[in-house]
Amino acid sequence: MTLRDMKVGERASVTAVGGSGALRQHFLDMGIIPGTEITVIKYAPMGDPVEIHLHGYELTLRLADAAQIEVEAVTEEVKDKNKSHYPYQYTLQIGGMTCDNCARRVENALNSLPGAWANVDVSSEKAVLRMKEKTGEAQIKDAVASSGYTVLDIS
Repeated sequence: MTLRDMKVGERASVTAVGGSGALRQHFLDMGIIPGTEITVIKYAPMGDPVEIHLHGYELTLRLADAAQIEVEAVTEEVKDKNKSHYPYQYTLQIGGMTCDNCARRVENALNSLPGAWANVDVSSEKAVLRMKEKTGEAQIKDAVASSGYTVLDIS
């Protein structure tokens, strides 16, 4: 995935810096180096350029330049993985996932819910969502929709 493919609010880590010559050196001089964590802040009204946050500052890049920067989504880490702390469990059928990055987006969105622990499997297009408190289906569907995907069924 490239920086250009990221959505507003997503976090990722730089895995490779493309370009050549002066352009590549310019990226490196701005602090875009492998291992750097980047957050997409916003896109301009017409979609180009993109504003990102890294190293404590904001930077704006053209989409053509953003396409030269390879990134990997940062997964929201759930600290409490004791299943007995999660009395509510939902199985979600998710539509539209085609790759591991899709699954990470959905998992991050679900894990952002208060008291949530989600595991998403792209091959089955299913997510298991464990919750510490009962949560409405609308809130779950909204979280998944914010990542760009659709909940087809909740059981």
